[in-house]
Amino acid sequence: MLDHNINVPAGKQNWTEHRYNNKGIQIILYKGKKKKFIYLKYIVNPRRIFEGKDYLNLLEPSETNIARLWNIIKQTWNEIGCNIPFDRFYLSRLDFTCDVHLETEELVTEYIRLLGKSILLPSYKKFSVNGIYHDHDIPADTKIKLQKNCYKFEVTSCENIQCYNKIFELQNEGLPILQNAASQNTNILRIELQIHKTKRITELLQAFLMHNNPIKEQFSFFMKHADMFLLDRLEKLYSPGYYHQKQYIRNFIKNDPSLRSKSRDRVKNFLEDCNRNITLGRCLEIDRQNGCSLKREKSLKYLSEHQMSPICILASLVEYDKLPDIFDLISSDIESV
Repeated sequence: MLDHNINVPAGKQNWTEHRYNNKGIQIILYKGKKKKFIYLKYIVNPRRIFEGKDYLNLLEPSETNIARLWNIIKQTWNEIGCNIPFDRFYLSRLDFTCDVHLETEELVTEYIRLLGKSILLPSYKKFSVNGIYHDHDIPADTKIKLQKNCYKFEVTSCENIQCYNKIFELQNEGLPILQNAASQNTNILRIELQIHKTKRITELLQAFLMHNNPIKEQFSFFMKHADMFLLDRLEKLYSPGYYHQKQYIRNFIKNDPSLRSKSRDRVKNFLEDCNRNITLGRCLEIDRQNGCSLKREKSLKYLSEHQMSPICILASLVEYDKLPDIFDLISSDIESV
C-alpha cells in the first residue's frame, strides 16, 4: 500500500492519507505495540461525508444515509486498498452522540457544571479539560474557559463520557461554522459516550448476537440504535431529578411532614455536601469508605423520589428556578453516532 500511494517516501512505515479529509475520513497506517503488526485505521466523521465543511451537525441515521455513508467508505478503500479484502476491518471505536439545543450560552455552561457535579462517579475519574483542546500547552486563561465549557470522565477502562459546549469547541479549534448552521444552532450542549476499546464493542455485539455479522451490518446496527446505547449508559451515571435553587430544596425538606427531625438534618447535610467541590459520586463514596453508605444513599433516594437532584443551580442565576434533568433534555434531541 505504501508503494501504491504517491508521495510516500521509500521505506516509510507509517502514513496518513489526507485526500479524503474534506469528506470526513482520515486514514492512518501505523505500527502496533508489537512490531510485527501493522494497523490501518479509518477515522470517520459521518456528517462530514455528506457536507465536507460541516463540523457542527450530526447525521440522521436513516437507512438511506447509512447506505450512502457505507458506499463512500468502500469507495475510498477501492481506490487505495490494493485489492485487500475489506472484511478484515473491525470496529475499534464508537462515539454515541447527541446535541441539546439551549436558549443561551449561559445555560450551556451551567448544564456542563451541573452534569459534571451530579455524575455518579468519584471525582478522581475526571479527565483533564483538554478533551476539546488538542494543543499540549494550554494557556492559563484558555484553561479557565475550558473548565467552564467541558467535562470528561473515565467511566470504565473502555468508556469515557464527555459533555461540552460545541460552538466553543469549534471556535477554540479554529474550525469553520457554516453560516446557516451558526444562525440556527448558537447554543449547543453536546453529550458523547466514547467507547474506545475493541473488547467493549465485542461485548456489545455478542450481547445482541451481532459479533459474527459482517462489519457493514455491525456499523448499521450501532448507528440505528445509538440512542439506546447512550441512554443505557446515562441511566447508570445519573439519578433522575430536576435541578432547583438550593433554597427551594431547603424549604421543601423543612416543610415535609413525612420526615423526622434526624432524617431532615441528614438530607440537609447531604444537600450541602453535594454542592461542595466534589461530584455526587464522591459524596456517596466517602460514606462507603467510612462504613455508613446507607445514610447518603437514603438521602439521594428521598430526593430522587421527589424528582429533585441534590446538585443545585448557581444562586447567581436568579432567573432559573428549575431546570430539567439530563433525561428530559435529550429525550427529543438524540440524533446519531
